[in-house]
Amino acid sequence: MRPVLLFVFVALLAGAGCKSKTMSTSAKEEFGKRYSCPDDRVAIKERSDLDPYKLLVRQGDEAPSDEVKKDPARLAKWTADKKAQDDKLSADYRRTYTIFQATGCEHDVLLACKNATVMRSGDVGGTVVSCDELK
Repeated sequence: MRPVLLFVFVALLAGAGCKSKTMSTSAKEEFGKRYSCPDDRVAIKERSDLDPYKLLVRQGDEAPSDEVKKDPARLAKWTADKKAQDDKLSADYRRTYTIFQATGCEHDVLLACKNATVMRSGDVGGTVVSCDELK
């Protein structure tokens, strides 16, 4: 039983490494195409310190009603519920997106990359990496 667990563990580690390499390669290619920048002049750095949720989702628009603001207990509940929701969404975005900083040819941008499923004739055709520049 132990060799099977070791195999699964090694396979998971290998898969985690592949994801990052595929994502960074795609980020580099996307940046190079967008800015006509040769590969040898493009630098890619994964930015795990940045929260994809905070970068991709508009923040600060939601506020409690005046009625809730006037009641400290209700405001505390609203605040706790909002934080729990934001924490869950942040975790979901971190599982989905990887943020990269791409520099080269006098440009410095952030790219949000994710695995996307490709459909062919109503059937799943595989996955590709999709990267979008953050404004």
